[in-house]
Formats: sequence, structure tokens, C-alpha cells
Amino acid sequence: MKALSTSILLLALLSQTAEAIEVNGTGTADLSWTAPTTNTDGSPLTDLAGYNLKWGINNACSAFPNSLPINDPLATSTTQTFTLSSTGTFEFCFVMTALDGSGNESVNSNTATRTFVVTIPDILPPAPPTNIIIDMQFTCVTDVVGQPCEITIQ
Repeated sequence: MKALSTSILLLALLSQTAEAIEVNGTGTADLSWTAPTTNTDGSPLTDLAGYNLKWGINNACSAFPNSLPINDPLATSTTQTFTLSSTGTFEFCFVMTALDGSGNESVNSNTATRTFVVTIPDILPPAPPTNIIIDMQFTCVTDVVGQPCEITIQ
């Protein structure tokens, strides 16, 4: 296989409770590749049967514990959905193998990786100001000579 490219979109849905902020995130990985056209000896590949998409997250990147068979030899792309329920840094790693009609499986393709950070944005308003002191002064002037002026504070 010549290339494996990925793009990851993470949509973090936030909900606030009295105790904590909870993250419920879903994301998709859109993967595309170039189908092999030869066997490992250079002869034409005439019986391509499909692919295995393998992936891991963080420390599982080298083991690729997750897999998805793609049984369509004409496929050159797929979308995989992921769910995350915590904040942190996540590295997704993907490889693919090709399968022929006899059940032979290729070695892993190149590894495609994407790293992203899930954080909680600042959604809480600041506390209100405290210790507000009002010092007001008024001067009262009347047009009527001898008439006292009155100010009432409520």
C-alpha cells in the first residue's frame, strides 16, 4: 500500500452538573488509501479480496488491538466512529493490511497517526463583585426663597 491518510474530527458535548463537568465526545476518522496492484514478488495482484483496518490509542498504538475487516476489494476509503469519555491527550494510530482470495495477508502498511487534546473550555462565569460601597452627595437648590430643600434616600 502506498498511502494511508486520516483526518479526525472530535465533537465534545459538554454538560455541567453541580459536582463536575462531564465530557461525552464522539469523533470520526476518515481514512483513504491506494489499493495494492502487485504481490510481494512484483507479479500482478489479480485476486484482491479486501482489507483489515487496525488501530490503537495511546499506549496501544504499537499493538493495534482493534480491527475492522473491509470485505470490499474496490473500497479506497472508510469512516470509523470513536467515543471518548474523558479529557486528555489521545494519539490514534492506524495501519491497514491487504487480503487476497487465498487468505494471504500483507504486512502492515505505513502507520498514520493523529494526536489531539480534549479539554474543557472555560464555560463558568466569574463571581460577582463584592463589597460595593456607595457614597452619594447631592446639593439641593430651590427657586423659592426661604423654602427648604429635602432629599430622601431610598
